[in-house]
Formats: sequence, structure tokens, C-alpha cells
Amino acid sequence: LMCIYECLHCVQSCIMSCVDTLADRFNPWAFMYVGMYGYGFMEAGLQATEVFERRDWAMIVSDDLVPNILLIASLVIGGITGCFAHLIEQMSVIHVMSIEQPGFVSFWVGSCVGLVLTSVLFSVISGAMNAVLVCFATTPLDFEANHPELSHEMRAAWREVWPGALDIIDLHDGVVGYHPEDGRPLLA
Repeated sequence: LMCIYECLHCVQSCIMSCVDTLADRFNPWAFMYVGMYGYGFMEAGLQATEVFERRDWAMIVSDDLVPNILLIASLVIGGITGCFAHLIEQMSVIHVMSIEQPGFVSFWVGSCVGLVLTSVLFSVISGAMNAVLVCFATTPLDFEANHPELSHEMRAAWREVWPGALDIIDLHDGVVGYHPEDGRPLLA
């Protein structure tokens, strides 16, 4: 039994290593690096993971508060849209559907339409949040130089929510230069 346990532990370690490697390369912040710096997707995911590890922001980037709130809002709006579709179906003199339970079907069709539309619209908010996080992690000097009031306001807000998370970021610890050929940032 001990031999089987050791073999299973080895297999488990191998699988976890593969999953960790894939998670480092396939993450939501890779799209930001592709769009901003022109990396390939796999390299962009690795670069984003390295920046967050170097900043010691693993806890911050793994916090799924905004996507969870947007999902709840999408579900609520989908439910309200379904109720509105059901109300319209019940109030109409001409029935839109010729099935046995038109109220049930109208509710689910309305809910699905509301859920899909809000999910698409809220993905813009989620992408913008990811872009702000990546930009703030990679180039705090540029943010400070171009928008000092906003930079101080953002740092103060972050210090309230994540005490100690910005201690590792010194304003002088950021981009040390840019790649001469393609303009990609060279991080410290």
C-alpha cells in the first residue's frame, strides 16, 4: 500500500506541475500583454505571471471579487428581464407563443437574453479592470509621472484594502527601459 501511495503521490505532483504551468501561461492578463506590448499569447501569460509574482501580488490577482459581483449582477438582470418578458407575455392579447406554458418559456427566453447581453457588456468592465491592474503593476512610474493625483488616490485606496501590498512597489522599481526594437518594457 505504501508503494501505491508513493506512485499516486508522484502522479499527483506531476499533474499539479502541469496545471500550474498551464495556469502561468493561460490567464486573463495575457490578453492585456498581447494588446499593449505585442507578445505572443503564451509569452504574454508568462510575463504577466512573472510581474505579479515579482510584486508579490498573487493574493490580489487571485481575488475574484469583481468577476463574482458582475456574475451576480448578470444573474439578477437576467431574472428581471425574464420577469419583464413573462409580464409582457401575460399582458398581451395576442399570444406570441402557441405552446402549453407560454409564461414559463417567455421567462426563460427573457432570462437567457438578459444574461447573455449583460455578460457581454460586463466583460468590458472586467477587461478594463484587468488592464488597470496590469498597467499599474508594470509601469507605476509612468502612472505617477502622467497622473500624480490619480496615482496617489489609487495607492491610498489600495493601501486601505490591501495593507502592505504596495510596500514592495517603490516608485523607482518599475520599468527600467524599453526594448529598442519593438518597444516592449524591460522590467526591473
